[in-house]
Amino acid sequence: MFRNEKLKNQIMQFSAVFFEENASNISLITITNCEIFEKQKKAILYITALPENKEIEALAYVRRRLGELQEFLQKKMRIRSIPFLEAQIDQGEKAQRRIEELLRSS
Repeated sequence: MFRNEKLKNQIMQFSAVFFEENASNISLITITNCEIFEKQKKAILYITALPENKEIEALAYVRRRLGELQEFLQKKMRIRSIPFLEAQIDQGEKAQRRIEELLRSS
């Protein structure tokens, strides 16, 4: 369990660095979470993007860069094999922001 948590944290940290260094002009991309599956063979990165109306373009950008990100992680992390990476919009984060907006407006 500890090993998965350490791997998750490293992937999130280095992914954030990668997207900061290779920033797109589309939007601000934030890595909000990472889940590790199948005995560390697969990892899903959850992202948010600002402005929200550019989320689809930001997700497409992240997905296009996953191969380069995998190479970057291989260089930065001390691990034999990097999990296969996928990216998704963090719906939980979006719901949380919406709830906060509703609470502020009431």
